[in-house]
Amino acid sequence: MRVICAEVDVAAGSAAQAARHRRIQERIAGRFSKPLATCMSAKAARAASEIYDAPVNRWYWLLVVPVVVPLLTVVYNRVEPRLFGFPCFYWMQLGYVFLGCAVCWIVYRKTRGQ
Repeated sequence: MRVICAEVDVAAGSAAQAARHRRIQERIAGRFSKPLATCMSAKAARAASEIYDAPVNRWYWLLVVPVVVPLLTVVYNRVEPRLFGFPCFYWMQLGYVFLGCAVCWIVYRKTRGQ
């Protein structure tokens, strides 16, 4: 949870930064019923606002695949075909583990510099 002070030192930053801090404070206030009492320095508040306003990388949407695919039981709800004597259900479940590992690795490689 990020907490940012409502009072921003305008002398330390521009008016645009102060406006951005007010917008962030309004967003945070909308999520919490009580007013926030803990304050950060202006430098820390600017750093937090840059993180909070960072665009979401589209590679993270790929992480939905290993969650949704195993939920599609119609794909593997059968006995045939067998692989090394194991029914389809078992080797497909193991395949989903490898799919999840591969997708996590791909997302990590594509987003690690950000």
